[in-house]
Amino acid sequence: MSYPNYFEGLGVVEEQGWPQTNKVKYAPKKLGPNDIDIKINVCGVCGSDVHNSAGRWGERHFPMVPGHEVIGHIVKLGPQCSRGLKIGQRVGLGPVILSCENCESCKRGHYGSCPDLVVTYNGKYEDGNVSRGGFASHIRINENYAFEIPENITSEVAAPLLCAGITAFAPLYRNKVQKGSKIGIVGIGGVGHMGVLFGKYFGSKVVAFDVVEAKRAPVLQQLNADNFFNNSEEKQLDEAIKLYKGSLDVLLIASNHINGINWDKFISLMKFGGKIITIAEPPSNEALNIRPFSLIGCSFEASAIGSFEETKTMLDIVSKEQDLKVLVEKSPLSSENLANAFRKMDLGDTRFKIVMTDFDKFFK
Repeated sequence: MSYPNYFEGLGVVEEQGWPQTNKVKYAPKKLGPNDIDIKINVCGVCGSDVHNSAGRWGERHFPMVPGHEVIGHIVKLGPQCSRGLKIGQRVGLGPVILSCENCESCKRGHYGSCPDLVVTYNGKYEDGNVSRGGFASHIRINENYAFEIPENITSEVAAPLLCAGITAFAPLYRNKVQKGSKIGIVGIGGVGHMGVLFGKYFGSKVVAFDVVEAKRAPVLQQLNADNFFNNSEEKQLDEAIKLYKGSLDVLLIASNHINGINWDKFISLMKFGGKIITIAEPPSNEALNIRPFSLIGCSFEASAIGSFEETKTMLDIVSKEQDLKVLVEKSPLSSENLANAFRKMDLGDTRFKIVMTDFDKFFK
């Protein structure tokens, strides 16, 4: 038996299973009055997929089907859908598929901060049903959490924008980064490379940091960052301090790991009133270790995804700016290819986003 009674996906099925996934079949939650079914075409691989699949963020509900940078076409509408979405329409979704819509965060459009949100996979609905994600044949979500995708953005580019893209875009947009601003980005992977692209779009000077020396050339030549420093090398960090001490308006921490970051040196780069914003969640056993008074004159905060309106603004910008080129590696969906993608991301060996494709061929 297949759709609509069952969906198929690639899931982690046991505690020691990572990075291997197995093809699994599962019943979706009951179709709600405002739910839609999406037949998935592509799904980006996110750093959170690696941490979640490896069990670094806590309990996993097996089979755990990851993936939350999803693009597909609507194949079913609930009886009370009212947004005007249509069968066959291309839409996308990111890390959140439901929120209470009544709390202060939701009323302000920031559903990602809702205390009762349901994440796209490994989350739980009120009735106990477990959410399963985008490395699958189909996904069922509330219509309010689907994004209409501009026609001139390819699905392979649109998918990573819905998590990595908005995660980098939102804090730059909210902090009014502009021509004359100076920003730093630590960790130039999927999220970090988006930060470089949007920082340059806003007209700011962008200083990039990463521990993989091989990223220097593509970061400078393809992403057009203004400078690159290997933050695993003390001499290079000291050189960055000589050039940029006390001058950065915003520093985005986009690294999947924070234990090796020299916070004192990075804090010294901040201007008075500057903000250090962490936008990538590390494994749960890693924690910040910062001396409180080292932050005098600047602030430290965290940001996750963005509001619905911010996401629409970002998609509109990308649809109009032909020079804003998201760099993706395409990989046909299979258990082997997804495992390889997980390994590459865990090693920081991507240039810069991996997107799984050819879902029709895999889910025949």
